Amino acid sequence: MFVRVSYLCLVGLVLFVALETVLSEEENIKNPDTSALFKRRLSMRGRKVAFSAYLGNQKIKSNKQIIRYSQTTLNIGSAYRGGIFRAPRSGVYVFFFTSMPQRGKGDALWLMKNGRRVVESVSGRVSSAYNMGSNMAILYLRRGNKVWVQTSPFWKFSKEYRYQHTANSFSGFRLY
Repeated sequence: MFVRVSYLCLVGLVLFVALETVLSEEENIKNPDTSALFKRRLSMRGRKVAFSAYLGNQKIKSNKQIIRYSQTTLNIGSAYRGGIFRAPRSGVYVFFFTSMPQRGKGDALWLMKNGRRVVESVSGRVSSAYNMGSNMAILYLRRGNKVWVQTSPFWKFSKEYRYQHTANSFSGFRLY
């Protein structure tokens, strides 16, 4: 009888700890900014890589210019810096970028992998309205490979202008 009660107590304790851990993780997922432990767990696993950034304010002066998304909202794995994503480990990654130039302007942006174009986004000129372009790519990257967004080498910029909107963004994550 004593063995059964001890066993049931042990099972109950294990279930209680497991449930408390699950609920704690759910709270951390709902409110990740308040949990240093949650962030530490993600970075310690090493497999978790995700970033999301948007433009604060950048002058565009020429073609082949790297777009430096300066406002980072998420950077798990610290792989995104200064406009360039560097793969911390090999795997399949997903990238998405959008652009919204000034009213009456257009642009052509390229997603680059190690200096080679992967996909392009074109936003045509609309005289009195905003126009947006976007694209997405799924890429296999080896550790150390670089991915960034730049202006197209063929795009003709009439004069310097600025990207100023949070609609200009660059995001990515490791799928597996």
